[in-house]
Amino acid sequence: MKYENEQFVGGSIQLDGNEFRGCEFRDCQAVFAGGELPDMSDCSFYQVNFVLDGPALQTAQFFAMFAGTQFGDVMLQQFFGMLSRGLVPGQVDVHRPHGATLN
Repeated sequence: MKYENEQFVGGSIQLDGNEFRGCEFRDCQAVFAGGELPDMSDCSFYQVNFVLDGPALQTAQFFAMFAGTQFGDVMLQQFFGMLSRGLVPGQVDVHRPHGATLN
């Protein structure tokens, strides 16, 4: 569905597969379930709670399994470092430092 110059206040809005142009999200939940990526431009966000569901939530849970481990810290740092630079890794090649373990 295409939304243009809409205001979403309160409640929950499903992001998957939708197009948002010049929309304002305020005091609401924006839900992404890992389906088709939303197309978003010129949108504003105020006090929005981003919620993951379905396969997107499972992906986050996968990464959380490795948190706090030597290997996991390196992997997460590399992965999210790429994302912070606008790079989307199709395949993450983790360069494990010597001696880093999963436990």
